[in-house]
Amino acid sequence: MLVCCAVFATQALFAQQASRYVYVLVDSVYHHNDSLLLRLNCGGNIGLAQGKTGSVIARYLKDFEDANYDELGFGHVISTSKSKAVFYVSKPATKDRRDIYKLDMVKFAMKPPTAGELFTELAARSIIMSDQYKDPLYSLAEIWQRGEAFNSDSLLDMMIADVKSTAESLHPDSAKFSVLFEPIKNGRYKGLGVIHVMDSISRKDVMAFLYFVLSYPGKYMGYTYKFNETFATWVLNEGLYSARELMATYNEVKTDSVKLKKWLAEN
Repeated sequence: MLVCCAVFATQALFAQQASRYVYVLVDSVYHHNDSLLLRLNCGGNIGLAQGKTGSVIARYLKDFEDANYDELGFGHVISTSKSKAVFYVSKPATKDRRDIYKLDMVKFAMKPPTAGELFTELAARSIIMSDQYKDPLYSLAEIWQRGEAFNSDSLLDMMIADVKSTAESLHPDSAKFSVLFEPIKNGRYKGLGVIHVMDSISRKDVMAFLYFVLSYPGKYMGYTYKFNETFATWVLNEGLYSARELMATYNEVKTDSVKLKKWLAEN
């Protein structure tokens, strides 16, 4: 019963929150008299146009714990190109807010064409994963432009290959990376070593981790993380479950009474 309540509450919450907004990264900040001009890393490629209003949001910074995710200012787009935009912000009259920095985010009320899809939801929140060489695996502009043609299955397979390649390179240095070979004491991967989870990683593992990130996006927003390292850290920390994973699993079994009954019994 508690699981059912949690699922239905989660569905209602996510129906309200799914990609009503996009968060666009600030590439650079220019001071101009009593205002600021922010160059953004997206433009017409996600539908930004002159006059579009938005608010500047502070990304997570350890040195500004009290200001993280605060609204730092409000303004509008004054010019765009295909891949960039310039955003005008009036400087606040008081200094009770921290300064705006590169890689803070501008929040716009916009709905991506594929709102609700996993990678769309990540990119809309400016949560980007890269491969082991620090090359981003996807972007908001790419997803926006491709729409329904964006191949999430192919991307999942790329992420799996990246993690397996990383694991293969770590095996010869088992002494140096001994913590990755030690059995995990609790959680979904209990009894397995991180390296063994990486060796046998599946789409289900990738999606479980990404659902976790999407459920707790704060410290991920505005950053590009190497997927292999971030996934391994999640596994090491017992591969915690999330509300989004719970909802996704429920949606898979809800039309099959036998599977649904089994799933409810297990959860």
